[in-house]
Amino acid sequence: MPNSLQSYNPHKIKLVFHGYDLKIEEPNKSIALNQYADSLFTSFSIDSPKFEDKKGVFIFTVDGTVVYVGMTNDSLKKVIMRTYGIIIPRKLHKDGQLTACRLSAFLNKNHNKKIELWFIECDDKEKIKQIKNELIDEYKPEINKR
Repeated sequence: MPNSLQSYNPHKIKLVFHGYDLKIEEPNKSIALNQYADSLFTSFSIDSPKFEDKKGVFIFTVDGTVVYVGMTNDSLKKVIMRTYGIIIPRKLHKDGQLTACRLSAFLNKNHNKKIELWFIECDDKEKIKQIKNELIDEYKPEINKR
């Protein structure tokens, strides 16, 4: 974990990877797809019952480098499982979930490195957004770049 991230007292969340080099196909060939549609993806979930239903900021690191900062105002488990942990054809659409595709493809390419998920628990929506923005400003994560 990067040193300055420690001031937020993040908790390490256990990631469980279910597969790598997954190719997802959109059966309807007439639908416009995003630039990650031809990528290979990974599938993952979390195993951390203590934090699954918590709100806050989550941070993916690869070999200790912050690569993505996200937030959830619902539950960590829902956002990881429904948004990032599995890529379905709908996410490949031009108006689909580009960031989820980008992160999954990036993690797949780096699956032989040390991938970690950190979580900063917080119940205040404004504070969650503030922490997320502070971390993005500080670390300039590759996946958060527009």
